Amino acid sequence: MSIKTIGILPTAQSAEGYDFSRSVAVVIDVLRATSVITVALSNGASAVAPVLSPDEGFALAERLGRGNVILGGERNADRIPGFDLGNSPQDYTPEAVTGKTVVITTTNGTVALRNSLGARAVLAASLLNYEAAARKALALAQAREADKIVFVCSGNYGVLTLEDCCCAATMADVVLGLAPAGSVGFETDEAVALHNLSFGRPQADASLATMSRHYKRLLDKGYAADADLCLRHPGTISAVPLVCADGLLRDSRAVSK
Repeated sequence: MSIKTIGILPTAQSAEGYDFSRSVAVVIDVLRATSVITVALSNGASAVAPVLSPDEGFALAERLGRGNVILGGERNADRIPGFDLGNSPQDYTPEAVTGKTVVITTTNGTVALRNSLGARAVLAASLLNYEAAARKALALAQAREADKIVFVCSGNYGVLTLEDCCCAATMADVVLGLAPAGSVGFETDEAVALHNLSFGRPQADASLATMSRHYKRLLDKGYAADADLCLRHPGTISAVPLVCADGLLRDSRAVSK
């Protein structure tokens, strides 16, 4: 089955109650959760477990065995007290994460992942892996007989963010470029409007994302290196995180369809 429709949801909250039943969902939180998840799996983490709260994270770490787990995430953009790492992708090095399960909770990205679980497949994407993720979404849509790909932008506290919408628009361009001409449409006028953010060139879209208020907030808090890593290197990672049957994200290259 070929997909017929592309949806773009502007925030994690807009995914609540959405009918994902015939969809592949692609969750995007460029700054920074899905960038972190992608980097962690690319650098050798065995899995990533998204949770909604620090308490849920501590409890899961105990169940999995604390020595096997990296606790990571943020509140108000900063590392959570008692956690090993924050939400800085540059900290998820091979030395830190190889063979470990990363348990992560963030303000927006892990909420978007949880709200998208009704889809036939759920992927995590960022500008770092946008092309590989778009191609994987198409392949999974065919394998799981889904007729729609929905890009779920995480946003920030229920408000859309430019960087997530730019990434979704860029990925939609990849999907449209791979599908037969005229065969795929957009689900809503909102999706059309968000898609029109794209210049059709990842570097240009990444530059547009630097106008985001969330980007500027990260700079103000001292996370300029994170923002640069997330925005300035589009398409450089081939790992695509996929939510598996046990609820953990794994690199889809190592997971059967």
